[in-house]
Amino acid sequence: MAKLLSASKTGTCAQDVYHAYQHSRDPATATLLHATLVLEREWRGSISIGVAVAVAARNDAMKAGEQLLKEADEGVYIAKRRGRNCVATTQPS
Repeated sequence: MAKLLSASKTGTCAQDVYHAYQHSRDPATATLLHATLVLEREWRGSISIGVAVAVAARNDAMKAGEQLLKEADEGVYIAKRRGRNCVATTQPS
């Protein structure tokens, strides 16, 4: 069964994404996500930027790519509703 991993990133949530996803099928993707999310940039001061990320896995019941994108999109909005520093999971509808 496909699972969806979503995260709303501010602060340490990148680490949560990494730890939650590293135990899945693709640890290399978790490493890349982690490295991308923890990049910090400073120019004339600092700014806080929030990012919502969803990682979706396709299962055999999904007939089209649109279903996979729908699950990923739903996961992003679940994470956004929950607020900062969270990792959310959901099952495909």
